[in-house]
Amino acid sequence: MFIKSLFLGGLLMYKNIGQKMEILAKIIAWIGIAGSVVLGILYITSSAESWGLFATDVALGILIIIGGSLISWISSWTLYGFGVLITKVSEIAANTAKKESDT
Repeated sequence: MFIKSLFLGGLLMYKNIGQKMEILAKIIAWIGIAGSVVLGILYITSSAESWGLFATDVALGILIIIGGSLISWISSWTLYGFGVLITKVSEIAANTAKKESDT
């Protein structure tokens, strides 16, 4: 029973893989954005506690927040685009198979 459920679960794992990749790309992007914001705030607060608050530390913390968020967002485009590509190719293959069976 356990082996059968593992096997069937493995088959279902690859159903709608394009949509799953799109969701994963969004999750990775949001985790990266949240991580960048947290790291930027931690950098600003830790430098303020250690040496006092300087304009360069605040600017660098803001740069970490903006730059890290932007890099996370842009880097997710590749995975998301690949997911869209897989979804569209799967739709085309299903439509082609349907037309061939009608003929």
